[in-house]
Amino acid sequence: MTAWEPLHGPTPVIVGVGEVVQRPDVDPPAHPVALAALAARRAAEDAGAPTSCGEIDSLDLVNVMGWAYEDPAGLLAEELDCRPAHVAQSAIGGHQPVRLLDQAAARIASGASSVALVAGAEAMASLASSMRGGTMPPWPPPPVDAVPVEARDFVTDHMAAHGLVMPTDVYPLYEQASRHDAGQTQAEARRWAASTWAAASEVAAQNPTAWLQRARMADELAEVSPSNRMVSWPYPKLLTANLGVDQAAAVLLTSTEVARRMGVPEERWVFPWGGAGASEPDDVLARDGFSSTAAGSAALEGALELAEAAPEDLDLLELYSCFPCVPRMALRALGLPLDHATTVTGGLTFFGGPGNDYMLHAVAAMVARLRAGDGEQGLLYGQGGHVTSHHAMVLRRLPADRYRVDDAVARQASVPVFERTLLHGSAPADGHVETFAVPYDREGQAGPATVVGRTPAGDRFVAMLETTDDALGVLTHPDAEPLGRPVGSVAGPDDRRWVRLA
Repeated sequence: MTAWEPLHGPTPVIVGVGEVVQRPDVDPPAHPVALAALAARRAAEDAGAPTSCGEIDSLDLVNVMGWAYEDPAGLLAEELDCRPAHVAQSAIGGHQPVRLLDQAAARIASGASSVALVAGAEAMASLASSMRGGTMPPWPPPPVDAVPVEARDFVTDHMAAHGLVMPTDVYPLYEQASRHDAGQTQAEARRWAASTWAAASEVAAQNPTAWLQRARMADELAEVSPSNRMVSWPYPKLLTANLGVDQAAAVLLTSTEVARRMGVPEERWVFPWGGAGASEPDDVLARDGFSSTAAGSAALEGALELAEAAPEDLDLLELYSCFPCVPRMALRALGLPLDHATTVTGGLTFFGGPGNDYMLHAVAAMVARLRAGDGEQGLLYGQGGHVTSHHAMVLRRLPADRYRVDDAVARQASVPVFERTLLHGSAPADGHVETFAVPYDREGQAGPATVVGRTPAGDRFVAMLETTDDALGVLTHPDAEPLGRPVGSVAGPDDRRWVRLA
C-alpha cells in the first residue's frame, strides 16, 4: 500500500533533545510545565543553540495528566519567552509523542514552521508524596471547573458492567490471545515476559534519566512476592508500567537550512522519515480480535513503507512496553524473533512511564544512540489507550529526499472491525473462551474473572465467570490452556451475564 504524499519543502531535522528527572529529595518539587521548560532549555543547549527557544514558532505539549492547568501549552510558551503561531496540548495517549513529532516535522517540511518544539512532563511522584502528607504541592492552582480524568471515561457501559475498566483489566485480553497465537503456554509467556523485562532493566540501569536504575534478573520479575504482588493475571507489578515518576523530555526540530544558520554541527542531526498511525474501535469488544492489533500493524507497516525500510534493516527498536503483550504483538507484526531487543530507553517499568510522555524520552534515547554510531536507523512505536491508538516512525542519520506524510484515511481504512454480532443480552447457552482477565486486589486475592467468549456461530459475548477455586485454577495454572474451553450460562449473584466452565 502506497498512500503517502511527499512534501517538497525544507528538510526537517532533530537538532536537540533534553530530559529531566526530578528525584524525591527535591523540595519544593517543580510542577510539570516547569519541568518541561527545563527539558526544552536542555534541548536547545544540546543543539548548541541556547537562544533557539526564543525562535520557536510551533509548540506542542504532550497531554499532562497529573495536574490540571488553565492553559498548559500557553504557560510553557510563557516560561520559554516565545510566541509560537501554533500552540497546543495533545489529547491523551502514549502514542502522542510520536504523532506530535510527525506533525511538527510535517509543518517544517511544508514551510509552516521554522523551529518546532515537542515537550512533555509529569510529576506524579511528587504529587502522590504531597498527598500522602495531607497537602497539595505549591503548583499553579488548577481551574475551578477542572474534571479529573477517570478510567471509566474510556470504556463503554457494557465493558464496565463486566469488569473491563482499568488497563490492567483490558490488556490481559490481548496478553492471553497473543501468547496463544505465538504458540506460548502461560508458563512460557511469563518466562518470555520476565526475560524481555530483565533486558529492559539493564538498559534502564545505564540511563541517567531512568527512575529505577537497578538491573533485575528474570526470576525476580516473574516471581510473585510482597514487593512484586500480582496485579492482574498474568502480571505481577514489575511487569506493568510505573506511572509514579517525575520526568520531562523535549525535542527541538528545525530545517537543515535553519540548523546551519544556528550553527548546529551536522554530526548531531537526526532525521525523521515520516510517521504513520491508526486506531482500533474505542469499544474493545468491537475489535477484530485480541491476538494482534490490526491498527498497530498498520502503523508499523506505514512507518517502514515511508522509510523504504524492511524490519531486518532496523538497527534499533523502541516498542511501547506498558504490558508485555504490546512488544510481543509488535515483534510478530514486524516478523522479528521474540528475543529481539525492544528498547533503547529502559521500558515503562524501569525507566518509568510519565503519563503519556514515555515515547518522547524514547526519541531522546534513540537520537543519542544514532548520534553515537550505534546504528543508522531506528524505529519508534507508541501506543495509547486500551491498545487503541498507534503511531510509528523511523529516525535515520541520513535525510529523505523529501518528508513524507502518510494518508491517514487510507491507513485507517485498512483496519478491520469485528464483523459478527456483539451480544448484549443474556449469556448464550453455550460457547467457548476467546480470552479472559483475572484482577487481583492488594492482598493478593483474585476477583471475579471476566470471560470474552464466542458462540458456535462466531458471535461474541462478555460475561463474569462463576467464582470457584477450580475455575480460577484452570485460568491461572501455568500449564493450563483456558482458551477454547467450553462455557455455559449460569445464574449469577447479580444481573450481569455469568458463565461456568464446562
